[in-house]
Amino acid sequence: MNKEQLKQLEADLWRSADTLRANSDLKASEYSTPVLGLIFLKFADNIYTKHEAAITAEYLELKGSRREKDIHEIAIEKCGFYLPSESRYDYLLNLSDDQDISAAIKKAMQLIEDFKPELADILPKNEYARFNSSEDSRGIPRHLLRNFSNIPSDTEADLFGQIYEYFLAEFAMAEGQGGGEFFTPRSVVRLMVEMIEPIRGEIFDLLKKPKLTKTEEQRVKLAAKALLRLLKSEPPPVLIQNWHMDVRSTKRVRRVVEEILDKELPESYDTALFREKCDHLLDSMVEYAHQGRKWLGEPTTN
Repeated sequence: MNKEQLKQLEADLWRSADTLRANSDLKASEYSTPVLGLIFLKFADNIYTKHEAAITAEYLELKGSRREKDIHEIAIEKCGFYLPSESRYDYLLNLSDDQDISAAIKKAMQLIEDFKPELADILPKNEYARFNSSEDSRGIPRHLLRNFSNIPSDTEADLFGQIYEYFLAEFAMAEGQGGGEFFTPRSVVRLMVEMIEPIRGEIFDLLKKPKLTKTEEQRVKLAAKALLRLLKSEPPPVLIQNWHMDVRSTKRVRRVVEEILDKELPESYDTALFREKCDHLLDSMVEYAHQGRKWLGEPTTN
């Protein structure tokens, strides 16, 4: 998905969500969190679906043997999280009109947290009860589920954070706030993004240092993601064909690496460590390029 397509998707999703809010008695501050939760759920379902066949295959292969595992254990190993049947997007989408959709969504979020302790008390749950405050708003969750089902199933996980930030900004403007922090702390957004967009281990391993605090570790993960995203999508492409064989292209890649890491890495990375990490990362990128890989950790496709 290119930038124009992403902008169109963001605008379409926002317009559909905001139109529904305008026909309810809910303020933007009451509406934002449950809406963002449903977007999260759609992206999580997209990612899970991509791994589902492999999860099921391993579960059946190991069933009855000494190596047998619960399916949620296999799912977490392969996907990073587990979606029980009642947390699947299509299950919620197809609930009959006489069922309490708000209660069903709350249960779906709770089940995800039950199998992902890091998300305990993070996902929106009780917020969906707000939709039961009046007849006008009672059907909104069902309409939102239908609207967000238009998010393509092949949408890349790294777009989740961008769409999330777009909605935060729009909600903030609707409420007259200066920024999205009013609605959802950035730390919560990062946890959600981390769940459905697993970090590229190679880059993180190259950037980390001994005795990272939890906060620093999160910053380093975000730096790795930001770098990979930029190298993959920045127009014109940073990693052009045979970039490692051209002095100017190599310098441009180094400049991009240094700029993004300078912005994202924790302050505890002093000048010497910062330069060491940049050098080590660039050397590894060149080595991967010589092996025929377009970027770190991802093989070239012909």
